[in-house]
Amino acid sequence: MKKLLTFLLIISVAFACGGDKDDQLVVIKTNMGDIKLVLFDETPLHKANFLKLAREGKYDSTLFHRVIDGFMIQGGDVNAKKGSENAVDYTIPAEIQGNVTGKFLHTRGAVAAAKLGDDVNPEKASSGCQFYIVDGTVFEEYMIGANWKNLIDGMKMLLQDKNYAFLLDSVRNITENGGGNKEVSQCYYRNRHLVEESLGADVDGPLTPEQLVAYTTVGGAYHLDGEHTVFGRVVEGMEVVDKIAAVKTRNERPLKNLGMRIELEPMNKSDITEEYGITFPESKEESAGAE
Repeated sequence: MKKLLTFLLIISVAFACGGDKDDQLVVIKTNMGDIKLVLFDETPLHKANFLKLAREGKYDSTLFHRVIDGFMIQGGDVNAKKGSENAVDYTIPAEIQGNVTGKFLHTRGAVAAAKLGDDVNPEKASSGCQFYIVDGTVFEEYMIGANWKNLIDGMKMLLQDKNYAFLLDSVRNITENGGGNKEVSQCYYRNRHLVEESLGADVDGPLTPEQLVAYTTVGGAYHLDGEHTVFGRVVEGMEVVDKIAAVKTRNERPLKNLGMRIELEPMNKSDITEEYGITFPESKEESAGAE
C-alpha cells in the first residue's frame, strides 16, 4: 500500500506540472564542481520523482558510488543513507522512448535511471532513486554496431582458450599499465573478428544512421539505448563529470567518497531552450492557440 500511495503522489505531481511554462534547473553540487541538468517533460514520472526527492533533500549526502572512466558515473542511492525515513521502496515504470533518437540517445551527458537486470526485471522498471550520467567514449566507425553482449561473451570464451592466450596477455598488459575499461573495450573491438570466427556468426547489432553519427562524434554508450530510461541531460559541467569518472576506484567504487547535494533553480522553459537548446513538447494550451 505504501509503495502504491507513494507512486500515486508522483503521478499526480507529474501531470499537475506537465503544462507549466516554468521549469527547474537541477544543480548537483560536488567538491569537484557543479553539474547542471535539465529533465525532460516526455518522461514525466521520472522527472517528477527526481524533483520530489531533490526538494525533500533525499539526495543530499548520497554518493557517486559507481564510477567507470569512459562510460558513466552512478549515484543517488538514497537507501544507503541511515534512517528508515530515507527509504525509497518503489520502482518507476519504464519511460523508454519507442524509437530512441535525438536527446534520448545515451550520448555523452545523458542522464538515465539505473535498474535491475532483465532477468529479474523484464519490464525494465527504473530504480526509485539511483541515476547515472554518461561520460562516454567516442567510437571509431568500425567499433559501432557490435552487439555488446555477444561480443563480450564471445571474448570471454576466447580468453579461456589457450590458442588465444595472447588476448589475455593484452588485457593484462592494459590493466597493469594503468589502462581502464575504455582501453580494454577497444582491445575487444580490435579483435572482434576472432569472436565471429569462433562463434561462426557476426556480432553486429542494428544501429540507425543517427546513432552511428552520434556515437562516432559526440560519443556515449550506445549499447544502453532502449534498455534504460533517459530522462535528462547535462547542460553545464561535463568537465566535472570527467573528473569524477577519472578518480581512482576499486571494483568500480571510488576510493574516496564523492558526495553530492542537489539544488533546484527556477528557470523559464523558453530560456532553457534559448540558452541550452533543450526543447519541450508543446502544452495543450499552446497547441490550441496555434490552431
